[in-house]
Amino acid sequence: MTRMTAILATLFFIVSLVLGNMSSKQHRQSSEWENLSQPAKDEKISAPPKPSNDIPQ
Repeated sequence: MTRMTAILATLFFIVSLVLGNMSSKQHRQSSEWENLSQPAKDEKISAPPKPSNDIPQ
């Protein structure tokens, strides 16, 4: 049982290294965070809505 556990642990470690290596070599589209030299987008802030008459004052 101990030998089998060691074999399975080693196999798990090797498989995780292989999968990590494969996933790091995939080509991804560039994200917004990779090019931070672009100016930020300006958002227009509208005025807050006026309270309706059903609210007691």
